[in-house]
Amino acid sequence: MRSMKMSIMADWKFSCANTTCIPFMTVGAANVRRCQMACLAQDLCQAASFQQSTSMCQLFVNSPNQQGNLVANAGTITMISKSETRTTTMMFPSETCMNTTGFTLATYMPYTTTTSANNGSSLWSFDNNTLDSRSDYNGVGINSPTYKTPGINGHGSALSVDASIGQYVSVSKYRNFTYTSFTIEMWFYLTELTSSAYGLFGQYYDTATDQSLHCKIYNDAMYFGFWGDDLQGSTAVQANTWYHAAFVFNYLTSTRTIYLNGILDTSGSSSYYQGVSGSIVIGKTEENPGIPYYFAGYIDEVSVVMREKQPNEILDDATLVTWNSFDNLPYSDSGSLNLNVKVSNLTSVSGRVNEAVRFSSNLSYYQMNGFVLLGISNYSYSIALWTRPSSTRGSVLVHLSTTTDGNGWCVDLMGFSSSGQIIVTGWHSTSNVQIVGPILPANVWT
Repeated sequence: MRSMKMSIMADWKFSCANTTCIPFMTVGAANVRRCQMACLAQDLCQAASFQQSTSMCQLFVNSPNQQGNLVANAGTITMISKSETRTTTMMFPSETCMNTTGFTLATYMPYTTTTSANNGSSLWSFDNNTLDSRSDYNGVGINSPTYKTPGINGHGSALSVDASIGQYVSVSKYRNFTYTSFTIEMWFYLTELTSSAYGLFGQYYDTATDQSLHCKIYNDAMYFGFWGDDLQGSTAVQANTWYHAAFVFNYLTSTRTIYLNGILDTSGSSSYYQGVSGSIVIGKTEENPGIPYYFAGYIDEVSVVMREKQPNEILDDATLVTWNSFDNLPYSDSGSLNLNVKVSNLTSVSGRVNEAVRFSSNLSYYQMNGFVLLGISNYSYSIALWTRPSSTRGSVLVHLSTTTDGNGWCVDLMGFSSSGQIIVTGWHSTSNVQIVGPILPANVWT
């Protein structure tokens, strides 16, 4: 966790035409402390100015040359970071630090306060544990939740919780969601849909407006709220189906947004979340004491990032099952699910984009497993790649099998006919459906 030492100058503000001292963000703040918290919540922020009359807080990226750009302005409080790290102490300068021409940052009054920065991200993969693989927000299972194997990525596991006995995961370490942007994402699978509400992710502070963060399923649709001004989704979910959900709050525009399977579900204006303590709970929400809503089913790959994710990022997280650039060794899947990869007899060569792999013999292959959603009725899919064949007659580009050794049910999804035409194969009910394309030129990227 990071914080920063800040000097504070009363009745001074930044003012210049240079872009280095133009604010990168302006937000509302009830007081100077809230302005400081807004700066701490942004990785780029090195300085801030708070205008008391308008309750507006301006955040700045750079601070090294800002002192020469300060002008007197009654009612404005300006704060500048005094260290590269962000371990917070605020130091108030004495009167001797100011004069009519400028100021020095030499002596300080003995008043200090400490505020934690709001940075970093978390990922709970639930691979037979409740650990946070990105930071230290580790969880504890309550009432002995179990795990389902495999998880959404085809390996590891997913959290399995039973609503009837109140199973969930609790993260006791406080994460600060107040006065900042954030994105919460997860995969979930309901095994029933008989109750009015199923909790997914929450943080309870108090039964008061904007003091109880809750992400849940309510009346068969997604629901995102801080208590008192909540947002209801419009798309109905079903039991026994995997879904990807994203809950996004934009601090700058005061907007909450819900995405389902990477597609915008609903969006609306909102006040800021104001819960200043409370444990994170996964598989449960509790907006009112003693009235919990538990989840029934599986939850996997729960992530938190302290920024607003863009729609294209969320679409990738929900639908980009695998992405393989072949640029680095060892070869790996760079998609959000991080599927397992196994290779044999491959050579790295110059590609259409950066690096490529060369299949030099009939023993060469690049294998991935864990396509949980592939082959489910009414789920669309697409495959895209660049190829530079040295020979096109009777060869395979993409092969699908129910077993890793290729001995199960299988189909060649993409390949070349004996005459060199590219063929794409799909499967419908009990028979395949093929589309035959042109003959691709040899030794040319297509």
